[in-house]
Amino acid sequence: MKGTQTIQIKGHRLMLLPTGALYWPKYKALFIADLHIGKVEHFRKEGLAIPAAVGAENYQKLDAVTQGLDVEQLYFLGDLFHSKKNTGWDRFFDWVKQQDFKITLIVGNHDRHDLKAIPEGSFELLEALELEDVVFTHEPVEDAKMFNICGHIHPGLLMRGKGRLVAKVPCFAQEKNRLIIPAFGVFTGNHPVDLKQMQKVYICTGEEVLVVK
Repeated sequence: MKGTQTIQIKGHRLMLLPTGALYWPKYKALFIADLHIGKVEHFRKEGLAIPAAVGAENYQKLDAVTQGLDVEQLYFLGDLFHSKKNTGWDRFFDWVKQQDFKITLIVGNHDRHDLKAIPEGSFELLEALELEDVVFTHEPVEDAKMFNICGHIHPGLLMRGKGRLVAKVPCFAQEKNRLIIPAFGVFTGNHPVDLKQMQKVYICTGEEVLVVK
């Protein structure tokens, strides 16, 4: 797939995608973290003038990445939802009904605001997922025997250009025994990571994944 980076984790071949998603070809599994469905609607309800069209961009990204790969399983690595149920949730469940792959939510801290509002049978809920010697979670965990892939942090890298030009770019941040994947949602923000503390960092431009370290 154009613009991707292929990495080896514990001998497994994984693909880092320009959208910030991760794909495991062996399982035809796609992993997405921190979509924060309903955040736009939540902020608009509180009186902030966020354009409604911003939320639509999430679905453009979702359709582009799921239709561009052979996906049998989609895992959301937590914070699929931002707050209690609002109209943004309804649009998401309409999208779910149109998909022909299995969907699983690994529950994140934001999802716990209103888990009871998820329609029964929509998708599976898990606290964590173990595939071979890799454990997928929302928040980072320490496990000496397992490599951890997680979200939650919204990793980004501060890129400085000429003059005072500064851009915060989402990134995949790899530590010794962990890979933190960027937030997929278009209205989430990034938390700058310390480049010196990371073994490897890959920035996502939206068009390609570039190795920084």
